[in-house]
Amino acid sequence: MSKIINRSIVKLDAITQGEGETLVFLHGWAADKTVWLNQAELLRDKYNIILLDLRGYGLSAYQQDQDLLSAMAADVIVFLQKNQIDRASIIAWSLGAQVALRLTLDRPELVKSLVLVSATPKFIAGDNFSYGLSSTQVRKLALDIKKDLISGINDFQSRLFCKAEIKEKRFRPAFQILKQCKPPSVDAALAGLEILKTTDLCLQLKNVQARTLIIHGREDTICPFGAAEYMARQIPNARLEILDNTGHVPHLTRHEKFNSILEERI
Repeated sequence: MSKIINRSIVKLDAITQGEGETLVFLHGWAADKTVWLNQAELLRDKYNIILLDLRGYGLSAYQQDQDLLSAMAADVIVFLQKNQIDRASIIAWSLGAQVALRLTLDRPELVKSLVLVSATPKFIAGDNFSYGLSSTQVRKLALDIKKDLISGINDFQSRLFCKAEIKEKRFRPAFQILKQCKPPSVDAALAGLEILKTTDLCLQLKNVQARTLIIHGREDTICPFGAAEYMARQIPNARLEILDNTGHVPHLTRHEKFNSILEERI
């Protein structure tokens, strides 16, 4: 508990629906909890659904921390404790998946199962891990954000889709959902990019105790597919589900298939 007590905790905004076993959904960078509304509608008759805005996103306030990833995980832990949730399954996308991994490593007893969507233990390639972006790409995105927040976010979101999704126009409703997310502040957006640039959870994956499902698009260019295969090898009791002709947002562009996998495997 010392990790939480010594941190400044941010109260997270949430949408809560349904009753039963708890499912917590965590979004990715520059998005918010509303990216999961389709999954909430599907599952709220069977589960207690919690959609959270991470620190600095949506309607949750931003506060800097020396170890921001751990602080974001602590926010979620305290939310669960305050709502008397002893154990939950966590479904997390992209940056949210790194928060979920950090939470699971810090407090394994709170996590029944993990679903990691378009996830990676390390966003930046290097140091015997080649399945990531270059540091130059992340620096350029940070410069774009400093210059024009909305334009930078829109440009990033346009790269979340693969060629097949664009050709088949599956990207259009997904892009509209992303555009409706409340944008973070410049400070929160840059802090999130710093997490992506510096976090390396590769060596800790073997310590993940929760039953883990990894869902990944084969054509994901933000978190390359190799990262999913790497995690599936390193995490005990992990299972990998691959979606062909799919980019970084399978829960939006392939929601029927995604939801089917989620319902079956959760």
